[in-house]
Amino acid sequence: LTAFFAFLFSPFLLSSNILVVVGLMKADRVIYLPLLGFCMMEALLFKVFFLQAAQTQPNNNNNNRQSFTKRPLHWVGYLLFMLQLGLLTAKLHERNHAWSNSLSLWLNAYAVNPRSHHTMYNCGYELSLKQRYEEAEFVLRPIGNPRVDGPSNTFVYVMVLYNLQRCDEALVYMDEAKAVLDEKRASGGVRNLPHMLDRTESNLLVARAHCADEIAEKGRLMYEAVQLDQSNPYAVQQAKALMDRIDTLKKLQEKSPHLKIF
Repeated sequence: LTAFFAFLFSPFLLSSNILVVVGLMKADRVIYLPLLGFCMMEALLFKVFFLQAAQTQPNNNNNNRQSFTKRPLHWVGYLLFMLQLGLLTAKLHERNHAWSNSLSLWLNAYAVNPRSHHTMYNCGYELSLKQRYEEAEFVLRPIGNPRVDGPSNTFVYVMVLYNLQRCDEALVYMDEAKAVLDEKRASGGVRNLPHMLDRTESNLLVARAHCADEIAEKGRLMYEAVQLDQSNPYAVQQAKALMDRIDTLKKLQEKSPHLKIF
């Protein structure tokens, strides 16, 4: 019993944010030791209820010693053990299916804990990668405002709105995100490092460029995004894609001067 309480309760309490706030999310790695305590308790209960007491028999070779022979497990114990094994097998199959791909994993996590901002972000992001924008918008909506969980989440949300052709709404969120970034720069601190804020603003400038109507405005915003964070691969890639598009349009206009492309 001492080992049971030591393994089951002590490790769990230290990571449960009940005694001390440590900021950990409950995950498989947190319950390894508590599960060991649970298995020990289950083994003790099986021994008490389903394994009959040892019989003592005299030892023929030495009358001063006794041999011990345990009776087999009671049939109810076998039945419960097989039932548990079946349930655990089904659960294992379910978890294997959930981990088969990122989208399945985060959809499963969102179904279990839809209030987690971390889960909302990852689930919405994976849905957007699969072009399931309506579902992604619904999942990301609670954290779309930059004052809820930061401007970096807003970037993913406004890109979903852009793909839903709702740029008017996206621009409102981007303006608010810019204001939050300015506040974070002014406040400073280890969570508001300049290079992290520059990366977020660079991404938001790319999103704003996508929503711009004029090619010239798109180019200006892309240029600002790259200049703000030249190590941002997303901004560089999108700026290059825009330049390639402009080159293609220029060649098309040269071949057909009567077309007004720009």
